[in-house]
Amino acid sequence: MNDPNQLPRPEFLRTSFFLREDFAIELGFTDWMREPYELKRYVDYCRVCNRTFSYEGLQDWNRRRAGYVLPPLMGYYLAVAPKETTPTALLWDGRAHMVLTERAGLFADLMMRVKLITGIGDESKLPIVPPACAQPPKVWCFPAAMVVHDRERSLAGIVPLERARALLRPVPSAGA
Repeated sequence: MNDPNQLPRPEFLRTSFFLREDFAIELGFTDWMREPYELKRYVDYCRVCNRTFSYEGLQDWNRRRAGYVLPPLMGYYLAVAPKETTPTALLWDGRAHMVLTERAGLFADLMMRVKLITGIGDESKLPIVPPACAQPPKVWCFPAAMVVHDRERSLAGIVPLERARALLRPVPSAGA
């Protein structure tokens, strides 16, 4: 690969399986990312990110959100939130995590595929599920791996967490 702005393509080896290109869209990620911020939510965002609030900033933020395009790679996994004990399903585009409140349907199908490809029948032992916590954690508890979805090839695979994070991180643009 000679183009430094092109994302590296993961090599999934034995853990690859077909996953529709529009999987993240069907789970609602694109709609969630394009949803405009209300005033209070943007004020909270500015406070957390130490940004100066302005109405023009809110309008610009929502204009940019409306033009959101899914990246070529997406990540899917479970993590345990602080003060919780039950894993939460997450979708990640390298920048934003969407909590999936309902794990039935498409996400359940993904979990079944991971079970089949790994040969592990117990969901709690899957590499994309964090280890069980006796006490609720104080910080997010992550699994050893995540499913990385190469949308352009309709291919997904289980990738170790640090490698997956590196693959999904946005490539800085030339003007940034």
